[in-house]
Amino acid sequence: MNTIQQPVFICGTSRSGSTLLETLLTKNTELYIVPETHYFDDLRVKLANKINNPLTKEEQKQCEDYFLALTHRPYGHQGDAEKGTLSRQVFQDSLKKINEDGVDAYFKAYCQSRLKSTGKVLWGEKTPRHVFRINDIISVFPEAKIIFMLRDPRAVVSSYRDWRNQDNIDFSRDPDHKHKLAEEEKRVRISYHPIIISLLWLSAIKTALAALEKYGSKTIYIQKYEDLCKSPEKELENLYQWLNLSPIHSQNEIPMINSSYLKPNEKSGMSTIPIERWRNKLSSEEIYIIQFFCKSLFVKLNYKLVDQKKSLLKLIPYLVSFVPTMTMAIYKNANRTGNIFKYIWRRLSVCF
Repeated sequence: MNTIQQPVFICGTSRSGSTLLETLLTKNTELYIVPETHYFDDLRVKLANKINNPLTKEEQKQCEDYFLALTHRPYGHQGDAEKGTLSRQVFQDSLKKINEDGVDAYFKAYCQSRLKSTGKVLWGEKTPRHVFRINDIISVFPEAKIIFMLRDPRAVVSSYRDWRNQDNIDFSRDPDHKHKLAEEEKRVRISYHPIIISLLWLSAIKTALAALEKYGSKTIYIQKYEDLCKSPEKELENLYQWLNLSPIHSQNEIPMINSSYLKPNEKSGMSTIPIERWRNKLSSEEIYIIQFFCKSLFVKLNYKLVDQKKSLLKLIPYLVSFVPTMTMAIYKNANRTGNIFKYIWRRLSVCF
């Protein structure tokens, strides 16, 4: 297998269990999943005119800094390229081996550099919003395998609304990270609205289903979060068979990480509790809004609608606040989007 040309990509909606799947796959002795890069929906968009053309020195440094910073802090946390775990020289050496012009070479070099440090032979990458860039991914990696994590939209909205970073971060070694993390949490809170998250869920699912129809089941794999929690052995056996990988031996060693509600636990194992947690977390009005926008796919995806007594008076604040919240969310996410109009159109046009 050509490890550069046949990677595994994990995508989905935010809060859909993609981190869980990343952890499961990375425990495999053959495969390493690179944490979120957002490359195909960020840096590649900003340097779209340099996909197949040589970069200037300034653009080369821009690309190097983008990826090196990811080894210091997660995407969006304003990492320092000079403080990461990957040296610029090692990255440049990997780039020379790729021997290609254009910005894609930097993504390949970064993933290969991260892979080399693990001693494994295959690599993948996990960024939820890359679902909207499946065509771009396959244009670069025609042999890629793409896994889409699917989760009940009510659980997605609940998890997104209540998200707080629960991971163990050593703030004593990097005290400024606490400030950047607080900014990230604020960005998520400001961007929350049940209508916004519902529309993003709908758009992501329709995009994934369209990709499945276009590229077929050998390229696109839909993994339901609920099925993975209920029957991890069966689901992983099917997934590993699809990937042609050997399965891991025990689900009891799966850590609880990046949960909106629980502290990290290195050996928590799989749990079915998050599947139905939304029933006690969401208001009747929130459930009604989510089901109203997403119900067209509930039957197709085997999610059951629930009857909710709603107060029209209590629905008014959600309707009134939608446009202002959307405007603020666009503003707070502007540095992640490139052309904001194309960014929004790519997502919302699919809904309708």
